[in-house]
Amino acid sequence: MRFSFEHSLPTVLVRVDRATGEYVLQRREEADGGAVYELILNGKLLMDSAEHRSEEALAEIGLRECREGGELHVLVGGLGFGFTLQALLRDSRVARAVVVELEPMLVSFLERPDVRAELPVPDLSNPRVLVREGNVRDSIVAANGEYDLMLLDVDNGPESLSAVGNHDLYSEAGLRQCWDALRPGGVLAIWSSEPAPRCLDRLKTCFEGVRQWIVPVDRGARRIDYRILTGRRADGR
Repeated sequence: MRFSFEHSLPTVLVRVDRATGEYVLQRREEADGGAVYELILNGKLLMDSAEHRSEEALAEIGLRECREGGELHVLVGGLGFGFTLQALLRDSRVARAVVVELEPMLVSFLERPDVRAELPVPDLSNPRVLVREGNVRDSIVAANGEYDLMLLDVDNGPESLSAVGNHDLYSEAGLRQCWDALRPGGVLAIWSSEPAPRCLDRLKTCFEGVRQWIVPVDRGARRIDYRILTGRRADGR
């Protein structure tokens, strides 16, 4: 589905005022008869369902960087509209996907029958999936070398934060906590809407094989280059 600038007025599905700001989940009818879902934070578009190639690429690139053989246990920071998780579940190596989502209404949203009829959303009752509501940083700190792959998509990028407090997640200390949560040879992949050179440099201090992947996406007449940053935990620091 292509993003159209000829919108009808949105239908507000959920409006929640939290300490972190006002969240609005809304649905728009498109000119082609389809629907686009949007999550708005403090009047700013946080995500939508119009184009999800880069969210799928986060899973695909992360899985590609994993070493062959054996089952994979994956930690996903940010459920969003479920496109990253859906891409993960296509890979039979993924035995367990633990998804941590800060905003509870997104979890209940993806369980709605009307949404499941319109969007290619994952089945959250899948036995390979465990959904936790909370801050992904808590799950990272609590882990002890148990994940083969960690996917982070909780901000617009390491240098374009959705919440000010998330800065610590991409600090050197935060990235070392990610290192600790991974098994030897495990992979960290971070989604970003824009260049993140400082985060890339910090990744190189504790991960090996650090790379930046460019994922070009067409949105109407515009091309946007999203980025996936990856690094692998070596056997020693």
